[in-house]
Amino acid sequence: MPIVARARHDVRFAIFVNEGYHETMSGPGEEFSSDTPALNVDGGPHWLDDSRFEADDLRDELAAGTSPIFETDEVSIEESRPPGPGLPEAMVWFVGVFAIHIIAGIITLIVLAAREVMRHGTINRITLPEFMNESIFALAAGEQAISLVLIAFAVGLRWGRNWRHSLNLSSPGWRPLLLIAVLILPLSVIVGEHYRWLQAGWSLLTELIPVLSTFDSMNAVEAMTQLSQQASLPLLIVVIAVGPALSEELIFRGLIGRGLVARWGLLVGIGVTSLMFGLVHGHPVHALAVVGLGAVMHLVYLWTRSFWGPVWLHFLNNAWASVAAKLQELTESPLVDESQPVGWFPWLAAHAVVLVGLYCLWRWRAGYVRTTDEGTDEVWQPGYATAESPAGPGWRKVAGPAPKSVIAALWLTVGIFAASLVTTAMDVPSPEDPAQEAAPDDPAKSKLPPASESSENVVDPPE
Repeated sequence: MPIVARARHDVRFAIFVNEGYHETMSGPGEEFSSDTPALNVDGGPHWLDDSRFEADDLRDELAAGTSPIFETDEVSIEESRPPGPGLPEAMVWFVGVFAIHIIAGIITLIVLAAREVMRHGTINRITLPEFMNESIFALAAGEQAISLVLIAFAVGLRWGRNWRHSLNLSSPGWRPLLLIAVLILPLSVIVGEHYRWLQAGWSLLTELIPVLSTFDSMNAVEAMTQLSQQASLPLLIVVIAVGPALSEELIFRGLIGRGLVARWGLLVGIGVTSLMFGLVHGHPVHALAVVGLGAVMHLVYLWTRSFWGPVWLHFLNNAWASVAAKLQELTESPLVDESQPVGWFPWLAAHAVVLVGLYCLWRWRAGYVRTTDEGTDEVWQPGYATAESPAGPGWRKVAGPAPKSVIAALWLTVGIFAASLVTTAMDVPSPEDPAQEAAPDDPAKSKLPPASESSENVVDPPE
């Protein structure tokens, strides 16, 4: 059974193989196995940082954990396994996310209460619900900021000094970034329609089981309207888009998803991670509506091999939700007023854009290669699906090409989608329509929405 270890620091191998001299450098954190030629050269001594080891002596030191060059505390002395976390640890992290948000909310509430006392000399000026409604934006901003710090600290401890390789902070490239931006509006239409359908079913369910209506107090979509009334658009984007994009991607794509996909494969790993991502949003309707979006974010992560890919998608989605919340007072367009259904044609066109866009992104998927001493390219294949980057020198990131036919199909579907939105927008009655201004208690003159459609303003669920 091979012994697996990590280099403690920069290691230079000087190896004689069949009287031939070979030298290579390896960086800290790179994994080695006693089965590999670098550590197991029959009859050949090894010089490691100017210290000489015979192969058998090196294996003994690895097993005892006494090697000054290698450490075995981070990797079990057994068959090499894909990185975690596994499912049990992932569940602990999932519960920990709720704990972190609760702690951050309590800290923020205490700080705001202390500020209230300093300003007015008392905390009894208004009731607690009134105080929270009055300070909802400050509460959200403080809670998001503290949660981001705590999550980044916790994930950093979990990954240790190899966190840069584990997350892969390399650039995704301008082509994927542009493509992701193109996909935002179609994804918004799809999620918004799914949310409305789920909300209609939820309304029927709460009529049958009234106790379920307690979940309605956790609806982040309704909270978005309150937040938009208390903050300017730039501040709203910072709180709703920047904070969640970083904290949620760190925990779900960067940590939980990385381990589950590596251990359980793409289908199960992405499915379980996306379900957890949805559930953390609280309200069942919101949770189910964003599960698919979470899966898209994970595919973006795997195919771009960059943590910034899903962060960019997450940020743009929530930023658009913030803009839509602000624009609702100005227009009844179904793009910003989610009480207006977009219809089947735009919904189907949006799916076409997303499917072709994801195929294009898959064709552009990134990988890592390095040139060997023989002049050939060696492809990095860790043996499991991952977005991480390899440790060690010489590796370079490369991306595949996308045929011109795929690019043409993408822009064709985008054009059809845009035309469908224009057609839908032209069908929306103008506010000056006399039928729209009829008295609401006159059923003969007013145009009320069907009973299955909510008359409240709803924005796309922020993630």
